[in-house]
Amino acid sequence: MRLQAFIWGLIVLFSLPAVALEESPNPQQNREQQLKESLITSRSDSNFSLFKLNYAIWNDEDLLLQYSFKYRVFEELYLGYTNLILWDIYHAEQPAEDNNFMPEAFYRFLFKDSWLASIDAGWFHRSNGGSGPTSRAWDRWQLRFNKQFGWKNRSVLWTTTVYSDIKKSSKNEDINDYHGPWKSGVVLLNAFNSKRHQLDLMATLESGEDGTSFETGYLELGLHYRLPFERFRPTLYAQYWNGYGQMIKFYDEKTETFRLGLSFHY
Repeated sequence: MRLQAFIWGLIVLFSLPAVALEESPNPQQNREQQLKESLITSRSDSNFSLFKLNYAIWNDEDLLLQYSFKYRVFEELYLGYTNLILWDIYHAEQPAEDNNFMPEAFYRFLFKDSWLASIDAGWFHRSNGGSGPTSRAWDRWQLRFNKQFGWKNRSVLWTTTVYSDIKKSSKNEDINDYHGPWKSGVVLLNAFNSKRHQLDLMATLESGEDGTSFETGYLELGLHYRLPFERFRPTLYAQYWNGYGQMIKFYDEKTETFRLGLSFHY
């Protein structure tokens, strides 16, 4: 009963943004514009916005929960925060297997009439707040290149991030053997080019050791679909993961998983 109540609570929570969006006179145009502003340019109407994809997805082993937002402090200087939790909801005590804290600070350089939409430059941290042998922490500089382009009357968002180490915990000194210095992601918005059936396709590839090997690193694929209902449109999210370190506690362990659940971005 506790698990069923939890899942229905997530359905209601993650459906609220879709209900609000439906009241817009042009929800598809509104949605694509807000995604573009949140991910690669700048929102003029609010200093606070969601950042990376927010979701709750599960399979027959666990639940993966992520929430993410950013705040514009001054001009285009942002503070961002992402929390990723791996939750064993089927265990009697429902423990969190790992809890990843990912604050960051970056300045977004915007470009007009340029090949790039923007460049984010700043600091990125990831840790699990643990102690003892399972403690993990990693600080890096990051430079993120952001672009939007059209393809067959559809919008494509592309980002590539390069990293440089600042420091890392003694408990994960070999983390660079499993996670390389760059990753690249692409999002195809509204693949069906339909107002009723809105499907986004997502792919992220992280390099392995030295940025040239793909024996480590990871591949993440996602499907993001809005159900075609008039007033109630929950957003479904399916994620496939193959690679290392979805959670920093297990940075040196390779996993292959598929999870399905709910998501929203703004």
